[in-house]
Amino acid sequence: MSYYDLDDILADSQKLPCKFSITVPGLGYLQGQPGKKIKKDSILELPIWLAEILAVCAVNSNGNENQDNEEDEDEDNNNNTQSTFLQLIQPDYFSPKIINAIKADSLSLDLHSLLSNYYKIVIKWGWMFNDEELINVISKMLIQRSCEINDLSCSLTNSSSINSLNSKKTDNDSLLGPTDSDYDSNSNNSASSDNTNNNNSNIDNSSSNNSNDEFNSSNTNADMIKIKNFSFIQNLDDFEKNLLKISHDSYKDLKIWQHKID
Repeated sequence: MSYYDLDDILADSQKLPCKFSITVPGLGYLQGQPGKKIKKDSILELPIWLAEILAVCAVNSNGNENQDNEEDEDEDNNNNTQSTFLQLIQPDYFSPKIINAIKADSLSLDLHSLLSNYYKIVIKWGWMFNDEELINVISKMLIQRSCEINDLSCSLTNSSSINSLNSKKTDNDSLLGPTDSDYDSNSNNSASSDNTNNNNSNIDNSSSNNSNDEFNSSNTNADMIKIKNFSFIQNLDDFEKNLLKISHDSYKDLKIWQHKID
């Protein structure tokens, strides 16, 4: 962990459910009972930075900390049963239900609603318990969602570049105004348009209806894509949102570089 990494600090402050293996005096304030003791098998939530220490700190069955004294090691093993202060309970966001949802469709999973720093917690949990199955599942999910993030970054960059080009073209046309060829073409077209308007009125009506239907369907598809992209962005955790920003900025810089060369 980096000392100045805010993401790591926030991840370490995430609370995990814990079950105390022994009775500990003087810690009742953690349950809102100052001056009292925490009884054995009590369950409460502790931040990761504290829970991971208490989960590996060995104590004797009588509540005294184990001392690493080689001379008394055999005697301690015979007289006292070693344990830890507490045991970590698997949180809901690592439950089989969530893991099955990840395996079924990782792209539709709302990680942000589970945890804003989901991957950070996975790394810490996997390090504490050496949970290879969890790490493999989350790694595959990250690869799949990263590919989707990359495609989304590219599409957003392309759409923004097209809009910028169209806006530049419109501005240039308005600044230049109509040319002589525009006036000539308009005068020639006006002479022939009067003769053909009556004959093509029915055709124009039918074609306009078809064009309206196509326009409406295209708008509907575009709106659905926008809603889908917006929903996917909302489901990203902090790491994925940062990845989206970096990817989008990279594609944007690439477009700028290409236009400079052209």
